Amino acid sequence: MRLSTSTRICESVLWDKKHLYYDLGDTVRKIALAGYDSVDLFFPSYCEKGDKILASDRWESFAEKALDIAQSNNVVFSQSHGFFYPPFKAYEIADEWHETLICRTIITAGKMGIPVVVLHPFFSADDGIKGKSLKLNIEKFSRYGEIAYSAGTRIAIENIFGNPNRLHRFGASFEDLIELLEHLDDECFGICWDTGHGHLCGFDQRVAIKAIGRHLIATHIADNDGKTDLHTAPFLGRIDWINVVSSLKEIGYSSDFSFEIPNFTVGFDASFKDEALLFSKKIGEYLLALDGFHER
Repeated sequence: MRLSTSTRICESVLWDKKHLYYDLGDTVRKIALAGYDSVDLFFPSYCEKGDKILASDRWESFAEKALDIAQSNNVVFSQSHGFFYPPFKAYEIADEWHETLICRTIITAGKMGIPVVVLHPFFSADDGIKGKSLKLNIEKFSRYGEIAYSAGTRIAIENIFGNPNRLHRFGASFEDLIELLEHLDDECFGICWDTGHGHLCGFDQRVAIKAIGRHLIATHIADNDGKTDLHTAPFLGRIDWINVVSSLKEIGYSSDFSFEIPNFTVGFDASFKDEALLFSKKIGEYLLALDGFHER
């Protein structure tokens, strides 16, 4: 089990318009100074913010630059998040530019030696008819899987949030993702369990994690109040963290325990952000020590 954090933890200062976004170098440097040695690279930020290098004709140079940054700060990019469509948009008609960015992030992850790219599942406008969304996802991920295989990386499909008891939004339940993997039938694919999204859907984390079992190859660790996707640090919401950690231990999960908690740090002034990052690392160490579950 490896503690890591998304680059989103230190991308911006909410109240400082002069330094609204940190570039990747500053982000990784601050994460490393907090004691993290593994980093989850959030590719969408480098498609849509700053100089938008992954959305430019310079996109192929990003991998080398990012690896130089990692090496100079003694960290590794151990997980990543690919580009994604707007979260609540249906996907019958593919957007060529969005598809291009998704594919670029998969290819870039492979060039960087990042073992996993997290991607969101898709849902049909007729999402009450589950079969339509399932078919759509099989088609989409079959294509992405070919790209990932050629690039030398894997795809972790993330549980999204929605209320499966009121409206079946495909991918909100762990059962959807397991079924999708059964249809894809390829070791290129696994599941990313997002604790915050699971909590919003009302799932028992233990039941979900144990059902996913060997398919779990990535995590997004964040807390919330059960109502809003807050992306804040553990213990600041309502998730039972002993339940989460002990369940991961029981299934023998050994990949990244990766914080996705940008809203824990975004409000802190730049002069205090380093302290917040240090505290987040302590939270992670405490979590991994629960019930004898230690970082290794």
